[in-house]
Amino acid sequence: MRISIRSITKIGVLACLTYVMWYKWVYGDQISLLYTIAAISIGSAVIGLGLERISLGKVFPFTCFNDVIMCVYSLLFGMFVATSPSVLVSTIFTYLAFSLVCLAACYASWKDGFDWLLIGLIGIAILCSIWTLTRGYERVGYGLVLSATNNPHTLGFVMNLGLFAVAYRSKNTTKSFFWNLLLIALFVYVIVQCGSRKCLLAAVFVVIPWLWVEIKSIYKNGTAGQRIVANILVVLIVIGVAYFFKEIYINSKSYDRMINIEESNANKARLFYFKLGFELFLDSPVFGIGLGQFALLNPDLTYSHSVISEAVASWGLIGSMMYFIPIIAVCRRAFHIAKAKRDKESIMIASLCAMELFMAFLQIYFYLLPHMIAWAIIALFVKNNSEKKIT
Repeated sequence: MRISIRSITKIGVLACLTYVMWYKWVYGDQISLLYTIAAISIGSAVIGLGLERISLGKVFPFTCFNDVIMCVYSLLFGMFVATSPSVLVSTIFTYLAFSLVCLAACYASWKDGFDWLLIGLIGIAILCSIWTLTRGYERVGYGLVLSATNNPHTLGFVMNLGLFAVAYRSKNTTKSFFWNLLLIALFVYVIVQCGSRKCLLAAVFVVIPWLWVEIKSIYKNGTAGQRIVANILVVLIVIGVAYFFKEIYINSKSYDRMINIEESNANKARLFYFKLGFELFLDSPVFGIGLGQFALLNPDLTYSHSVISEAVASWGLIGSMMYFIPIIAVCRRAFHIAKAKRDKESIMIASLCAMELFMAFLQIYFYLLPHMIAWAIIALFVKNNSEKKIT
């Protein structure tokens, strides 16, 4: 059986995602391995584009290509303002590599769609879930994670993407609803066990709309028997949620961290990072301080934990506008498509947009491949639907 260029690209992209979402936390970070895998996915995409003679405008949404533009912008202007040029170049190199992997995913999804990517995200989320629950590490102050180096919020976002992928791919049948509900329950359970408040709140943006759409569809289009089964499932869901909250959630680290949110040192640190980001922006409002520099100027030696704060401090006013305007535009279009079509797929894409916008205050997009892949999926959906007439 002959393997196509497009298949090699898909394998490379999924291997990159598996590496950053699971492998590096379990077996240690091996940068050379990551960049080798990335090079395979990017190289095969370049070869495929050349052989098929495809117009770049047909394949790549501007939102994804804009990340490459931001890398060039960061290099051109960052060298004049960066405290550490070597850190700047290293950060841009990683950002560029992830940007090109996302473009490779766009190439692999051209004509075929991105269902292969969703299946991969579900598989990775299942892998991380099983590993965490069977071989996980108890992190002090949080809960179960993949390993001693794994961040609970990183693991939680893997579950968030798994939730979205399951919800988007779900079929409007009672049987499909049942099995998807089990997967969603598994991913939510892992989020609770790892203790990530932000990822638990983010899950609401996906789970609630999915439940609403699925149950509404069964009531509207299902047979009398399916509607009876749906009624039973609704009752079971209510009972299950009540039991989960009483017996599991209130005894979890996630609940402890949620009720102590005002006293959390993490929240105090994030507020400080927001303030520091604004102060750094005022010091260099036009071009910023350069990518990767925030952590060097932060007394805690870490990034800002917010894409808004990090972008404004790193790029200044001009770069921030260049970065956020395409994101705002693609979100506006996604919400418009969801309002016009009102189908499950467009509603779930709008839900993913809402989740990512919520995460903008709590995580960074351009240093993390999973967030960049999420935006690539949104941009691909919007591009595909923009080529059709949406009223």
